Amino acid sequence: MVSRPTVVFSLVAAMMSGCNSFGLQDLDSSSVESGGGTGLDPCAGQPVCIEALDPSWGPVAGGTTVELRGRGFADGAVVSFGSAALDTTVLDDDLALITTPQVNSEASVDVTITANGASFTLFDGFTYADADPGDSGGGGGDDTDDVGPTGLVGGLVELSYFAVGCPSCFGVTDPLDYSVAVALHTPVNGSWSDGLPARGSCARDPATTSLSSSFIDVGSRLFLSAGSRTITLNGSGGVYSAAGLEQADYVKNTAWDLSATDGGSWGPFEVADVLETAEGFTDLQPIAIAEDGAKAFTAKIRSTSASFSWAPSGVTESFILRLDVYTPNGSAFVGSIVCHSADSGGLTVPSSAFSGLPPGGLVAVWMYRYQTGESVLPTNGATLESAASIGLLGTAVLQ
Repeated sequence: MVSRPTVVFSLVAAMMSGCNSFGLQDLDSSSVESGGGTGLDPCAGQPVCIEALDPSWGPVAGGTTVELRGRGFADGAVVSFGSAALDTTVLDDDLALITTPQVNSEASVDVTITANGASFTLFDGFTYADADPGDSGGGGGDDTDDVGPTGLVGGLVELSYFAVGCPSCFGVTDPLDYSVAVALHTPVNGSWSDGLPARGSCARDPATTSLSSSFIDVGSRLFLSAGSRTITLNGSGGVYSAAGLEQADYVKNTAWDLSATDGGSWGPFEVADVLETAEGFTDLQPIAIAEDGAKAFTAKIRSTSASFSWAPSGVTESFILRLDVYTPNGSAFVGSIVCHSADSGGLTVPSSAFSGLPPGGLVAVWMYRYQTGESVLPTNGATLESAASIGLLGTAVLQ
């Protein structure tokens, strides 16, 4: 078994323990059903659960009619806001209605449903506020309080969705792993993508380092949302993550918003269109890199003609090819080649990039779309960078 390789070109992972980008399924079947749901698929294995509330906020005076969607609702189910049990109308196994009670002040409350002896809690599931908590600026929604751009970088949002052709080759079991990470830090010069080769070039063993190690705590949770789909990122000290996400939680060709209902010393905030996801592929070549089991490591990469192609093309600004090379018995990492290309549908690795790499070496092949973006944090004017990747991790052998 080849040692599990480091994350593709994961920037946040350079400062975090663990790894965040493996996954396999039909990369192009990423549309989701309407009706909401949390990004961590809380209903897996649960006899009853709440996926979403609509609306998810309302005034402190109460009186808001709220739809709860989920699974396992039954006659007699009871919904509670905090410790307060509410009159609950169950319309179907996946739909119930409640009316919010009055509270004394703006706050987020946990929402719990109990049915057939089982219960499920959606933490901070409903927010009491007299103005839409999604308005930028937070803490009252006055956009004039936002801080203008400083030109310094204050964080990164990274989304990674990958396929693994041979999970057992890399010591993983789930052929789909989709994850998100966010880091917020003291504003600094530079960029999280500084280690990436210039577009149109390849590099041997590029350095991947953390841009900052001074992180800003904005509470225990962040939320990445696209329409009715919300991913909850847990963490503290300025580093937040969500892993083990499901294929249905990937919304392609969509802009996502980042928000914090607590925000720590910053207060509640939202950054709109912080990250944009792309669609997957209908074809990747050489397709043999996706083989599993006994056929893994049968795709041949020749240093004199190492060509790769994909379709469709022109979807994102960039395409990344990474070749992580190991000794022929897979026991030791030897080196890597990273190529940064336009999303043009094909690239060829120059033969000089293979210098010193062993014939017969086992190769972990990463092929993925790479979309970056920038937003301005309303709290301090720093640039919040983003990087969204979707692709395949396969296997090959050097010839």
